Amino acid sequence: MTQNPDMDLARFAALTDAYGAAPGQWPAGERANAEAFLARSADARRLQDEAAQLDTVLSRVSAPAASDALQNRLIAVMAQKHGPRPGILMWIASHPIARPIMLTAMAVLGLYLGMASGPMTAEAEDDAVEFEVVAGGAAPGGIVDFLEMSE
Repeated sequence: MTQNPDMDLARFAALTDAYGAAPGQWPAGERANAEAFLARSADARRLQDEAAQLDTVLSRVSAPAASDALQNRLIAVMAQKHGPRPGILMWIASHPIARPIMLTAMAVLGLYLGMASGPMTAEAEDDAVEFEVVAGGAAPGGIVDFLEMSE
């Protein structure tokens, strides 16, 4: 039996154990050598047949769902091992220089958006006055006088 120097029975067995019997599942870098070895080796064909039988059995079995207790235990272990992952808001809150920078950026953005919208139209000015009146700021008697004026 001639063997490919890049593939032997032990490596072929490791491939079928790890990836199953289907050559399409084998790593692309080893697939051609494994297929050539399979064509030459009766032992390799036997291993592939055994792997195919195992693949068939495994395809019929469904994995049980993890219990809530197991899921919670895994989450706790991962949180303990890796710690919390702070987001951008936590970063801003924890860095004294970041807070004023972000507040300044928001103020500049607000001014820009306010100025970019252009002057108030008459309709927008009426809406602003109406909002002020409804909010109770401009009408002498509050909202009741406003409602009577609008009739």
